[in-house]
Order: sequence, then C-alpha cells, then structure tokens
Amino acid sequence: MFTVLQSLDDAIAFRLDRLNLPCQRCAPDRKCDDHAHDEQLVQEYQDRYAFEFSDARSRIDPDALHQVMQPGDGTPPTVALLSAAILTRLRHESYLSSQSYYLRC
Repeated sequence: MFTVLQSLDDAIAFRLDRLNLPCQRCAPDRKCDDHAHDEQLVQEYQDRYAFEFSDARSRIDPDALHQVMQPGDGTPPTVALLSAAILTRLRHESYLSSQSYYLRC
C-alpha cells in the first residue's frame, strides 16, 4: 500500500515538473498534446492517490494518526500515514504481548 502511495507521489511530481517546463507547442489558451496528456495523468494519479490514502487510513488507529499528523507541521501525507501505521502495529504487538503474558500467569 505504501509503495503504491510513494509511486503515485513520484509520478505526480514528475508530471507536474513536466508541466512547468517551457513549451513552444503550447498556446496560452491550450496545452499541446503532450502537456494535455500530462494534465490528464496528474488528475488520474491524484484520484488514485486519494483512494489509496483513504483506504490505508481506514486501517490505522485514529489516535496514532492524530499523534503523528499535527496541523501545520509540513509532514508529507504519505510519511505521516506510514508513521501512523508503524505506531499502530507497535501498539498492536505490544497489546498481543501483554495478553500473552497474562495467559501464561
């Protein structure tokens, strides 16, 4: 899941960089075919990213997300989501370990 998000992050950045390059074929009111395709791909990648991010977020402890994602901290969403997933996993393993301890006693 996180490799997909990171790949989409990279693809979006690549296409946006291409869109910012000067182009002699683009007109002020119309993009050339290559740049029009780049715009279409950016939209598709952003839509897929939103779906994947939402899906991943639904599997993570909301408290972990609130702990990791602070308003205005500038943490990239994919990094924050991965951090929250790791925190969720560590909490889960800690809980399982404590339950195992009580079962042995």
